This record gives sequence, C-alpha cells and structure tokens, in this order.
Amino acid sequence: PFELKINFGSRLALKRTRARIAMAAATSASEPLCEPAHHVDKAQKLIHVGPAKGRQHTATVLMLHGFGDSAAGWFEPAMFWAQRLPHVRFVLPTAPVSNTMGTTSWFDFGGGDMASTFDASVRALGVLIQQEEAVVGAGRVVVAGFSQGGALAYHLGLTRAGQRLGGVVAMSTFLLPEVDSKFSADARETPILICHGTADDRIPGGADGARRARERLAKLGASNVELKIYEGMGHSATDGELLDILQWLRHTLPSDTSSSAVPGSRL
Repeated sequence: PFELKINFGSRLALKRTRARIAMAAATSASEPLCEPAHHVDKAQKLIHVGPAKGRQHTATVLMLHGFGDSAAGWFEPAMFWAQRLPHVRFVLPTAPVSNTMGTTSWFDFGGGDMASTFDASVRALGVLIQQEEAVVGAGRVVVAGFSQGGALAYHLGLTRAGQRLGGVVAMSTFLLPEVDSKFSADARETPILICHGTADDRIPGGADGARRARERLAKLGASNVELKIYEGMGHSATDGELLDILQWLRHTLPSDTSSSAVPGSRL
C-alpha cells in the first residue's frame, strides 16, 4: 500500500506570505476579530493558537503541515482562522526530522521505513487527538492537513472505530490506498472538505486525483464530502481557500454546540 511516489522536490514547504494572509483578512475585514491566545511548546514542538482570551474552548483543529515544513509554517493561517473562531483551539505539531528524507517528514517515501514511520506518526498524533477529545469530545475535533499532512488527516479521521471525529480537511493531498481497506463504518457521516489546485504538479493526478478521491470515498460510504477546486493554484494555498476553510469550520464546529449536536461531542 506504500508504493505511491510523490514529487515534492528539494525540501518543498508551503509558500506563504504575509501579503496573502493580509489579502484574505481584508476580504473579511467587516467582521469583528477576537484576540486568540497562543503558546509555543518548544519541548513538544507544538504551537497552540486559540481559543480567544476569555472564551471557552469548545472545539479543536489539529493542523498538520506538509513535507519539509513545520508548525511555524502554519501559524499565520491558524491565527487568521482563530481570530474569527473564538471558541476553537488550533494545535500545530511539527513532524520529526527523517534521516532518510533529510528534513521534517511525517513518514518516509519509499524504502523499508515507510510503513513504520507512518505508523509512528499515527500513534503520536493519535495521542494529541485523545488529549483534545478529553476536553471537547471526539465530535468537536477536526483533523486538517496539507500535502503529506493531508494524507495523515485522511487516515486519522476515517479509519478509527468508535466515536467519529468532527471532520477532515484535506488540502493539496492524496488518499492512500490503505484507507479503502481500513475505512471505518463509523466515519460514513464524517464531514470531509477536499481542496486542490488545477496547477498542482506535485501530487500524482493533481486536481483529477482529488476528484477520484471524492469518488472513492463515496463508494466507501462517505456521505458528507465537499470538493473545492481552485483554478491556477499550484501546490500551495490561496486566500480564497483559507476563506472557504473558515466557512466550512464555522458550519462544522459552530460556537453554539446546542444548535448542532454532533455524535461524540460533549454537550
């Protein structure tokens, strides 16, 4: 199941700029912004963003970066979302440095260590998810990921038995074959948002691969899958994508939990 070859290039990381985040912020400038708390845990290589100061923490988004990146690379997008979602905590972990890949990597590509490194990341991230579940409930935890992190987000959100998670956000990524055999019946109603650009030449199949992922998930029984295709977007993110994810999170993790009961949530 681990024969997929991805062309990430040399230490490819998501390209972000303050200007693009500012553009997205300007697009929604009319809405009031909160002041999210944030904390850097250097020992655990974690960044926490949100909830807003003085607001109750009632939902969590685990945001997984891509190959060669780090938690810091997603700090600004997380802050953009957290300023508009005062009840949500964003948890940003950093992948370990792979001796094989020569950079941060959630799992090795090719070779005999791919399965073992993938499983190690699943276990480590599973612990983070359990910690958040203990606070807000499984149904109030969304797993999001970009590129390599998105492949893990699919796995973590769709192969677990028991209480389903609140949702999955898969950005510029790929659906590993092993999800087909391990897909959990409990995940059939899990909300899934797939985002991909038409100019992405790093992921096999590009935008068509994202469309096929949606079809595969539908065949597996997933009933709540939304696909967003961005014209001209490469292996990166755009202001429009950040705004679409914001709206999806607002719907999936509403601040008023009494208005939208979710299986696995603590109401």
